[in-house]
Amino acid sequence: MNQLPFLEGKQKKSNRESVVFFTGQSVAAVKWMDWKFHYAYTPVPRQPEPPLMRLFHLRSDPKEESDVKDANPWALSAFDKIVADWMVTTVRYPNVPQGAPDPYLPPRP
Repeated sequence: MNQLPFLEGKQKKSNRESVVFFTGQSVAAVKWMDWKFHYAYTPVPRQPEPPLMRLFHLRSDPKEESDVKDANPWALSAFDKIVADWMVTTVRYPNVPQGAPDPYLPPRP
């Protein structure tokens, strides 16, 4: 998805509604609109804190202090779908390999 017009300030709104956050090769969290779902909540880096899955409504809780996952049972399946859809795009648009030259030119299909 081309985000260049947004990043250059030529477009007010991002072309994306969600962002997938990774820790190594694992999905750590997903931000979608005003929500953020943590698959492995780590308030201190590299130290997961149970319960690992937490949901925050960022507009009402920008500091991510109150887990609202239990009150929103729809969240897990909704965020799982966002991750699944995103993973499908990585087949078509693979990540830049570590150590790739800059500028990187992806192989042509």
